[in-house]
Amino acid sequence: MSSAAIALPPDEDRGPTMLGVFWAMVVVSTTMVSLRFYARYKVRGLGWDDWTILVAQMFFILGNCLFTYMVHNGGGHHVYYLTTAQILEAAKWSYISQIPIVMVYATAKASVALLTLRFIGPVSFYRRSILIFIMVTAIIVNVLVIPLTFAQCRPSRALWDTSIKGASCWPSYITLHFDYFQIAYNVFCDVVLALLPATFIYKLKMNRGRKITLTATLSLGLLAAFCGGIKIQYQEELAQEADFTWLGYNLEMWAGSEAFLLIFCSCVPTISPLWDRFVTKKLDSTYGRTPLKYTPDNSGNTPAKRSLVSGPYSRMGQSRSGETTTNVQAGSQTEMEHINAPPKRIHVLNSYNVDHGSEEEV
Repeated sequence: MSSAAIALPPDEDRGPTMLGVFWAMVVVSTTMVSLRFYARYKVRGLGWDDWTILVAQMFFILGNCLFTYMVHNGGGHHVYYLTTAQILEAAKWSYISQIPIVMVYATAKASVALLTLRFIGPVSFYRRSILIFIMVTAIIVNVLVIPLTFAQCRPSRALWDTSIKGASCWPSYITLHFDYFQIAYNVFCDVVLALLPATFIYKLKMNRGRKITLTATLSLGLLAAFCGGIKIQYQEELAQEADFTWLGYNLEMWAGSEAFLLIFCSCVPTISPLWDRFVTKKLDSTYGRTPLKYTPDNSGNTPAKRSLVSGPYSRMGQSRSGETTTNVQAGSQTEMEHINAPPKRIHVLNSYNVDHGSEEEV
């Protein structure tokens, strides 16, 4: 009889590892979002992209709270060592914790699209159209996951409680195929959002090094696309196995990493002025007193002119009522002049001070 018995895996617990990784990501992403808001507040450049990423971060924290509760109810253990009550609770909260995570995917992608729109301005119709399309469809596809998940069984409790009599559920392949589509479409959106800025940044009027840095930071979303691609194999593995509390580890880790990277990578370009200001100590920093003017570059890599005021940003190259400005060449070693008259009104072009006055297509 003993030889016929099924050998159970050892009673191991992956829960502490998952919680340690997830809450470390929460700390890092919260720090990045806070730095982003600080940098934008200092230049009075808060926009819809900032508020959208804040919503994404709130969803991320909520998702980790729900996931923590799921782990405390057996997530990370082999299902064979859990009580029936633990299995039902773990299954229930594994479904519920998906809701805020897919909302992170939707809102973070919208934030990246809105950020890129602030760079492009009104002068590139087809790029704006692509970004708006990506933003709207990414929200729709990810939000649809929620009703489709809970509508596949009647009553919805039958998703995790198969003992309910009279319950009916769709064939599993329906939601599984939509999950594949959602993952693939998210990867597609991440790739487009990461590569699209490279098609116009090289035309902006700034030095070559800053163009490369800006392109690289805006392309970090490819890391999130990589995580999304890996999830596909674990999605199928989880659908075919009964030990979901143990096998869900891989899928949950990659799903959480994708959500984290979407938030983290979207914040990197916005806090680069803080890096310039406090780490590299560059005089031509886009943060603080002397912002760069990003305009279409029609003459090589000639740097743009900047305006210096005794305070935050003013419109570059112009003097508004009560403002005193002095133009200096970006990147030059000219000693900055002291200006006694503070401006009565500060005008910010946008968070990156991209001058969209030119109607040239970029």
